[in-house]
Amino acid sequence: MIVQLSVFALIVLIVGYFCKVVFSKDRALIFHPLTIISMVYVYYCIVPYYTGGNERYHVDAKTNLALFHVGALLSYICLLFASTRKINVSFSHWNNCFKLKRMEWAAILCFALAFVGYSSFRGVHFSIFAEDNELNLVHNDIEHYFLELLYLYEAAFSLFLMRGKVKGMKWWYIPLMLYIVISFIFAGTRARLVVMIASAITVYYLWPCPRRVNYVYAIVLATGVFLGFSIMDKTRQYSKGLNREALNEISYNDIKGGADENYSVYWFSAVTMDYCQREHDYVYFEPILNALLSPIPRSVFPWKPDGRYLMRSQIKIIGTADHGAIFLYFTEGFFSFGWLGVILWPLLLGWFVNLFWTNYRAHSTSPGAILALALFNGYCYNTISRGYLATNLINYVYLICLPFWLYMIMQKWNKTKIKI
Repeated sequence: MIVQLSVFALIVLIVGYFCKVVFSKDRALIFHPLTIISMVYVYYCIVPYYTGGNERYHVDAKTNLALFHVGALLSYICLLFASTRKINVSFSHWNNCFKLKRMEWAAILCFALAFVGYSSFRGVHFSIFAEDNELNLVHNDIEHYFLELLYLYEAAFSLFLMRGKVKGMKWWYIPLMLYIVISFIFAGTRARLVVMIASAITVYYLWPCPRRVNYVYAIVLATGVFLGFSIMDKTRQYSKGLNREALNEISYNDIKGGADENYSVYWFSAVTMDYCQREHDYVYFEPILNALLSPIPRSVFPWKPDGRYLMRSQIKIIGTADHGAIFLYFTEGFFSFGWLGVILWPLLLGWFVNLFWTNYRAHSTSPGAILALALFNGYCYNTISRGYLATNLINYVYLICLPFWLYMIMQKWNKTKIKI
């Protein structure tokens, strides 16, 4: 009964939010970060409950699903609370970034750094198929920091789109934007594709002024993405492209159910919370310590934590760490501090939601404010669906902060004053 009531209450809250958004005269309101956050909750917390089996991770009837669903409801309520408080904030230095006359150069800079950083360790690829590419995999201590530059492609894609909307889409924008999509597919990173799509849609409808969303087009796009991710899920090879042979064998029946990764995340989140509650095996400050030390290369600090608690949890809960398993962000909060963590994690995220939305509202014509909101919208998908605090901190720096820092460095290089 607790599970059913928790799911029903979450559905009521989410439906209430979407009714408010859809019937609002405010065209920008649908691009509030809570929109994508609510969609993530539906995809990972509600859909698997009604349509998924329990064949994953050897789940049995003894698994206490009430912990997960009460946690989902409580975390969503905390998000709503924290994201709707009135605050007075402005990213004055960021809002003055990406002026139209320098937007193209900023896009090229982001693209170039992402290209150099990723291709130095994974090679240059013009096809999404592994068979068409000469693989060049390099592994060393600093590899991770360069591969994360791939996130700069997100800003580059949105900046090319913003510049093209106002000044016209130059012919060479298209192949560069297509190369970005190919790079994400080749890397096997669905999450980065979601970030790109969320960011691009946000800037498309908000820049240079808000436009009303065509929901028919949105449904068609969502259906295409849904099926595309299902194909990618069954054929991808991380950093190696898609398997052409596997693709040729896929039928519609194989992909109509979607990518299925939401079921894996749902069940692993549920069994993790159940295990922690039953065994009182919490990691406390370990995720926070991992996050704070994650920017330091291991060659400089060989003894820094390496997120081993995730592997320990997989071995204890599902018996192996041979394949990746991820849980939702509030599950990591529960894994750390129990119910206090379920409250603290969404309150922190909700504060950031409030920060970016309030800044956009105060500077709704600023390309910097619009891009910041767009990138943050994509980031919300990442941080909720992949509950690893250290990775989320690194993603925040590379995805959101770095493009603005690069622009400000470029401006100073050109001796242009930036209001700080």
